[in-house]
Amino acid sequence: MTVNCIAPGGATRIAETVPGFTAAKEPDEYERFDPLDPSISSPIVAWLASDEASHVTGQVLRAIGETLILLEGWRYGPTVRNGATWWRAETIGSMIATDIFHTRAPGFGPSRALTGRNQFV
Repeated sequence: MTVNCIAPGGATRIAETVPGFTAAKEPDEYERFDPLDPSISSPIVAWLASDEASHVTGQVLRAIGETLILLEGWRYGPTVRNGATWWRAETIGSMIATDIFHTRAPGFGPSRALTGRNQFV
């Protein structure tokens, strides 16, 4: 059994009650990527419910817009960004393993460069 938490951000009906906050839209009203679309965090929930995430427990993941953050106490921890596109449950696992939890070696790829002393950026 695992227990985790998603801390999503977005324009929801509850957030709409805050004076000056953006009006909420229905999920089918978003035609392109919008960082305030609350459905962006849905694939993170799907991934946490998958067998691939069976090793993750007791964590809080902040999902807002293109940013996914492992919350560590009362501060932001390791962070990944998806390049202003929707998160995908099929691909998020490797990013979380390599860049959030550091449980998998990232390897060489087009977005990774070796920067002296064998450290990746």
